[in-house]
Amino acid sequence: MADIITLYHGTIYEFDLIDVTKGKGNKDFGRGFYTSRDIRHAERLAIRNKSIEEERSAFRGVKKSATPWLYTYELDRDELLALNVKEFAAPDREWMRFVVLNRESKSKIQQHKYDIVIGSTANDNTRAAIQTVLPLTRGEILTCSGSREGG
Repeated sequence: MADIITLYHGTIYEFDLIDVTKGKGNKDFGRGFYTSRDIRHAERLAIRNKSIEEERSAFRGVKKSATPWLYTYELDRDELLALNVKEFAAPDREWMRFVVLNRESKSKIQQHKYDIVIGSTANDNTRAAIQTVLPLTRGEILTCSGSREGG
């Protein structure tokens, strides 16, 4: 019997085929197609993106209504064995380095060799830590007072 994993993708775009090149760069795991095992998380993302798109349109003086979409995918775990998969069990130091590498990349070329990356993406709890680490990757030093000095 197949070991099936169910994944969800929340978006404001309707599509028939997944095109990973349409994804935005500088995301936690690089350019790609992001899914979640948690249906509520995917639903929240779709609703959040709807609000963001409508606010951006209103700012440009255009009234535009976006529709949230929820896609469901079922994958056989055995088929994943043929792919190059990286899984982060927890948002640890290795995960932080990986996220910073992808977020800071100025290149359109993927910064890693994996077909699939599994793990947590940054949320409000991890965002502060990442924002602390990013200036250090740019050669900036944070002093105790919180001011930045070029390095």
